[in-house]
Amino acid sequence: METLFDHDERIALTKWHIQEKQLDKALAQIKPVLTEADDHDEAALIGARLYAQLQLFARAEALFKRYLKNHQYDINTQFQLGMCYFDQAENEQALLIWEKILQTNPLHPPALFYSAMVQLKNNKTGEATSALKKIMDSVPMDNLYYNKAKELLVQMDNPASAANNIPVGDIYKTEH
Repeated sequence: METLFDHDERIALTKWHIQEKQLDKALAQIKPVLTEADDHDEAALIGARLYAQLQLFARAEALFKRYLKNHQYDINTQFQLGMCYFDQAENEQALLIWEKILQTNPLHPPALFYSAMVQLKNNKTGEATSALKKIMDSVPMDNLYYNKAKELLVQMDNPASAANNIPVGDIYKTEH
């Protein structure tokens, strides 16, 4: 079966399997493309997101970095790389990535929100509050991050619960 499909067909099948929530079959389709074609950027990005969904964050991190070598201005992928660090409890590394995003896109809601989460974990409640209020001032009320920011500000009244109740969502599936 290995020789039945070329790289483009494997990528198409991988996307379909992911859509159908068949992550095992998606992984089986994408792995040969990842090992045979180091220069296939789309496969690297799909593989990175798939590994992140499977919580294999070190593998996801490597593929996000591989993709970003040729797409260094892709803010969504930069953000997702930061999430890999965050999910591995490498908060300072994640914060560096998100701060870089915020230098060029100061109102990027996901980067603001998760930067606030790291600041909160670091007991920098003033910086966290500032980032969360910036979200609420700059995005529509029906925006996902508006609601997350609002909820977290309410939780911050009870500091013991705020750092442990992180509303994460499924950040590796969709664009931000």
